[in-house]
Order: sequence, then C-alpha cells, then structure tokens
Amino acid sequence: MGTAEMDVDIEALRAKYSRPREVLLAEARAKEARDGTPLQAAAGLRADKVANLDKLNEIVMCQACQALGTVKKQYGFRVLDEECGTCGGEGIIRKGQSKLASEELCEKVKRVEALVAAATDLEELERLEAALNERTLSSLDAVLRERTAATADVPSSETAVATAAEDDVPPLA
Repeated sequence: MGTAEMDVDIEALRAKYSRPREVLLAEARAKEARDGTPLQAAAGLRADKVANLDKLNEIVMCQACQALGTVKKQYGFRVLDEECGTCGGEGIIRKGQSKLASEELCEKVKRVEALVAAATDLEELERLEAALNERTLSSLDAVLRERTAATADVPSSETAVATAAEDDVPPLA
C-alpha cells in the first residue's frame, strides 16, 4: 500500500457528512416534491406500518420484572417466583392505562369476571377474555349487552342461573 492510496481528503469528507440537519431535511423535501413519493415510502415504510410503529411506542417494558412477568421473592431459604404486581404478569406496561379505573369500570369488570367464572362455552370465554384485555367501557358494555340479550331468550329457570352467576349469588333451588 502506497501513500497515494491512503491519501484521503478529510475536509471533503467532513463537508459531505457533517451538513446541518435543516439542509438534509430540505434536500429530502425537494426530492419528495420532485419524485412525488413521501419520505416514509422512500424509506420503505407504508402508512399502515408507520401507524403500527406508533402503537408500539405506547408499550413499555416493565422495569420491575424486566419483561418476564414474574419476580423472585425470598421466603426463608427458598426463592419463589411470583406474578409481578406492577404489570400484572404481562411484562409490559401500556402508556395511558396506568391511571386509576373508575368505579363504573371496576363494577363492569367484576360482572364480566363473574361471567368468565360461569362460562361453559370456549368461544364465549374467549370473547369475555378479549373484552377484559381491551380494558374499555365500550367492550365491556358490548359483552354485557350480548349476555343480557341472551338471557332474555333463555327460559326462566336458566335465566335465574345466569343472573345468579352475574351477581355472584347462588341460585335458589
């Protein structure tokens, strides 16, 4: 290797790669206007992928359990794995859902959990679980409305059992 091959114009490289951010953005906008392609499309990202990436920004790893969902507790000489109380065993924390739930939401969650305990059909159980995982009043209302509509069509003896399951009260024999 001779010195001619190693001669590099450092100043030319600095001028090329150390331009201000505003200049780079202006060049990108000019290219976008000229080509008619948005910057994200030029980068290979479609609008739906960008929206999905925005959703991922709302999810944060739980720092208490390091995204495992369990924490280790020492009990005497033993070490026990317990469900993480911070994230509820999910390993992630969704931003915006850490605020305290309203009494109405808590009451509806209890009613849906009672329905889960009384569920006999796998499809119904999956619908109830999906509504609980969504954690919104609208999803819980929809499931409870479906249940009340279904109990209106059921004969009276089965209705007593269904409403007792919702209220956590054993049916009269």
